[in-house]
Amino acid sequence: MTVLLRVRDLRATFVDADGATRAVDGVSFDLDEGETLGIVGESGAGKSVLALSVLRLVEPPGTIAPESVVAYRGTDLLRLREPELRRLRGSEISMVFQDPAGSLNPVLRIGSQIVETLRAHRPLTRRDARGRAIELLGLVGMPDPERQIDAYPHELSGGLQQRAMIAMALSCEPRVLVADEPTAALDVTVQAQILELLADVTRRMGTALLLISHNLGVVAHLADRVAVMYGGQIVEQGPAARLFADPQHPYTVALLAAAPLRNEKADRLPAIPGAVPSAVRWPTGCRFHPRCAHAWERCAAEVPPLLEAGAAHGARCWLVTAPERRRP
Repeated sequence: MTVLLRVRDLRATFVDADGATRAVDGVSFDLDEGETLGIVGESGAGKSVLALSVLRLVEPPGTIAPESVVAYRGTDLLRLREPELRRLRGSEISMVFQDPAGSLNPVLRIGSQIVETLRAHRPLTRRDARGRAIELLGLVGMPDPERQIDAYPHELSGGLQQRAMIAMALSCEPRVLVADEPTAALDVTVQAQILELLADVTRRMGTALLLISHNLGVVAHLADRVAVMYGGQIVEQGPAARLFADPQHPYTVALLAAAPLRNEKADRLPAIPGAVPSAVRWPTGCRFHPRCAHAWERCAAEVPPLLEAGAAHGARCWLVTAPERRRP
């Protein structure tokens, strides 16, 4: 497999009157050509900041640490000049944002926004770009694309807005697509349609997908590999089938136990005790230890690395080396 995107020691920090918020703190992963990597975790885990950091869209007061690396096909995006980055962003790497209503320009017709993206990266006339925009809207399942191309965002439902956003992101046939909670604001039926759409178009185009979600069912449906985030770090990652069948980190175990897909007949879903700690003051040692039923002295004193838990499977937990401490 060819590695398209290589992220190493990515750190994004926001400084304000309360202190330095370490939203993403030492994240590393690879995304292979044609692969779907799912990033999951609770709200506050750092998933959306990770997505923005990959495309260098973190705005002040946010900063990305100078030692961080986000390499696309060997080129570190964090060290490119802005004009060079703009040539790649939207063309080679695109993003689907979680709120299409807030991401689409409300005073421009959706066709104009797709045409603008196409003409910024491809040598097309306005007429040819409009024809391609209609094709794209048809590709993503927009009904009557010849008419809808002239609609304003507020004239479309949430599901159709998201389809327009996906059409725009795919307009230049990017090699990498970052999708940040692409179904968060949609009802269950439309969610399923959007997921099938993403799976279909990325497979047809050979696009690698970085799928960010708090919904384990969504990720289980699409991902080849999964990375679980907590406290700004990846605490477990591995092949999707292996991770869902045999999770090694107590946080992953707790997430799966609380997921509706594992508890279809339960009257009440189990809850993870406590809350995600403040990113201004992460706990010492393992960041999950204040909420973990298996924690012991070492968990609070030492930061665990990502330990090997099987073939291409790692977990940031001391239990990997001391499984006898697991309690039922």
